[in-house]
Amino acid sequence: MDYGALSLLPPLVSIALALLTKEVVFSLFGGVFVWQMIKIGDFSPFGALYGSIEAIVGLFAEGWVVKSIVFIVLVGSILTIVVESGGVSAFVRYLTERSNRVKSKKGALLLGYFIGITIFIESTITSLVVGSVTAPLADRFGASRAKVAYLCDATSAPVCSLIPLNGWGALLTGLVSAQIAAGVLTGNAASIVASSIVFNFYAIITVLFAFLIVYFDFDFSYMKKSEDTAKAIHGKNIVLVSEDNGAKVSFMVLPIVFLTVSSILFLTLSGGGDIWKGSGTTAVFYAVLSTLAFCFVYFVVWHKHFKSVEYFAHLKNGSMNMMYVGVMMTLAFAISAATKDLGTGTYLAGFAKGFLNPSLLPAVIFVFGCMISFSTGTSWGTFSIMVPIAISMGVALGVDISLVIGAAVAGGVFGDHCSPISDTTIVSSTASGCDLMEHVKTQLPYAFLCGFLALLCFISAGFIF
Repeated sequence: MDYGALSLLPPLVSIALALLTKEVVFSLFGGVFVWQMIKIGDFSPFGALYGSIEAIVGLFAEGWVVKSIVFIVLVGSILTIVVESGGVSAFVRYLTERSNRVKSKKGALLLGYFIGITIFIESTITSLVVGSVTAPLADRFGASRAKVAYLCDATSAPVCSLIPLNGWGALLTGLVSAQIAAGVLTGNAASIVASSIVFNFYAIITVLFAFLIVYFDFDFSYMKKSEDTAKAIHGKNIVLVSEDNGAKVSFMVLPIVFLTVSSILFLTLSGGGDIWKGSGTTAVFYAVLSTLAFCFVYFVVWHKHFKSVEYFAHLKNGSMNMMYVGVMMTLAFAISAATKDLGTGTYLAGFAKGFLNPSLLPAVIFVFGCMISFSTGTSWGTFSIMVPIAISMGVALGVDISLVIGAAVAGGVFGDHCSPISDTTIVSSTASGCDLMEHVKTQLPYAFLCGFLALLCFISAGFIF
């Protein structure tokens, strides 16, 4: 059934309610409720409520959904164990008091930035690590949690899309391979994906922009207000860490390194030895289970830093701390299911046909990708819709294929980066200790500026290539 403009209602209702009420769970459920009302057709509230619950429960029949939720909940356990071990405090103390390497707000934020661009295995892991390390440093040197949340977000999805040795690369390679198999395109899928990276203008500009605003300490709009408030409240004399309890820097570093390395390992294993074919959700799921086992051996058996009962208490508390995030992610997945079911992406993409100057095709693909990803909160869903369309239209109109793929990817990254219903946005705000809507409000002007600059690049590139 073609739902037309009605397909836009679930994501738009969720975004509008989130902006108005600041209650994300309620807002996301409102979008799911509207979805079910549209499907029922007679707008029965009781039928829609029943359908909403069934739709949410039905998500857990999908293995990737279960793995994603378990992953995000158990990552909370790992972070709690690392924090309670004193590892984060020891790391921060080493940087500021012992080695004297981080001496300023700029140094603290640059540390978070470089950690973010180094961890490119999975966007959620990036956000969680950057947030947990940078937030206490930000408090000491008068940086806002909103700024930390922005760094979490700006170095997660954008970096993952630029260094596709992860699930992102596997998905894109698969989408391009499908077009090759269908005879639409010729060539090597991995090479085509690699060549499109230089045209992912939004991600490139965002990563560079994040560095520049940190290095030159330049902010504007809502972020400037947040930074001014943080400086006035916190100042430079805030107590940073608790007393030394014998914790080592390795208490933080080794679990994170183990998590990152095991993610690469399981990504390769899940792909049958080919990292490009690996499953991102499977990789991070088994990586987090392995890391918890490593932490038990490292903290309980080897260093005897925790007793077993203490370790499992921290594991439980960490999981409970992330349960709310797990609920939000589940509902965000439900909104994604709604947009797929109602054909939101197809409806929006349909506008791009029939009225295009070939030179403007990359810019149009980027704009529609932005609209879809912001409305749905998913980059991967946007890739799945826009990459096949971009390739087929690029071939038909004689436009450089790498350029149109780059435009589709850039558009998908935009929404993943800044939509209030994106799981990465949600996790970034949680990891940094920043209110979700404060994070969205302060980051949107930066995202729109980078998006506008990317649009200019795509317009120019369309006429050049």
